Amino acid sequence: MKKIIYAFLMLTLFVSCENEDHGVDVNNYNGTSVTYFTAGTAGTYYVSDISENFKIQIGSTEKNSADRTYQIQVDPESTATQGVDFSLASSTVTIPAGSYFGEIEVVGIAAGASTDGTNLILNIVGNESNPVMVNTQYNLLVVLSCPLVAPFTGNYLIEELTPFVDGPTLDDGSIVTVYSIDGQEFQRGFMTANFVLYCSTPTQFLFELNCGKVLIPSPGNQSNCSCSGNLFFTDATTPSTYDSTDDSVFEVTFTNDAFSDCGSPAQTTYRFTKQ
Repeated sequence: MKKIIYAFLMLTLFVSCENEDHGVDVNNYNGTSVTYFTAGTAGTYYVSDISENFKIQIGSTEKNSADRTYQIQVDPESTATQGVDFSLASSTVTIPAGSYFGEIEVVGIAAGASTDGTNLILNIVGNESNPVMVNTQYNLLVVLSCPLVAPFTGNYLIEELTPFVDGPTLDDGSIVTVYSIDGQEFQRGFMTANFVLYCSTPTQFLFELNCGKVLIPSPGNQSNCSCSGNLFFTDATTPSTYDSTDDSVFEVTFTNDAFSDCGSPAQTTYRFTKQ
């Protein structure tokens, strides 16, 4: 599907170039050359130790016989900090002579980036030869991403390590199949019964492998076995940790009955052992 979408976008861009329209209504500018961010106004940059630079294209509705150079300024409203979670490969961008396009490169700094993300706002500043600008501001969310080397999928024996809360919380001692979640690179799920002494119908349990911590995606996993319908499993007070290169054994800790639906909240830990 991604390849299809990419091909469609490239075809659209090609047709746009051929028509010298580029997604901008040049008729509004009476034939004047217009410069703009070609990718719209926003994007997300997932930064890791192995991530490539994030490239942002600027375009012009006309070619020129000479190079055209523009200043790239970091807007003061940015929450991203230059030298901390990003840097710019250059403070200028050039559309070469005979071309419609130039490119900016943002360099991510994994050591300073955060999983919550920061917002980098970039502005193109025009020059005297190309004064007309549209879509001149680009918002880039810079987010720390920690790639998984091991897949963390497959069949696992799950065992409860903490004291039972009215019996085992999940299907203790069973083999479950851990699978990835479409569109969520770091989330995993499996089917299991909740409070097996009382309920036996399996339901999905989700967890997230987030830069060394095992978290429970918001708003949490709602149990299908509860007292008044408000029993949730949410993030642990102290989340379990994992090694991204080794998925043979890991633990998932969560807050059990976070909103006191049946009793007081408790910290529950399950060990997953690959089969």
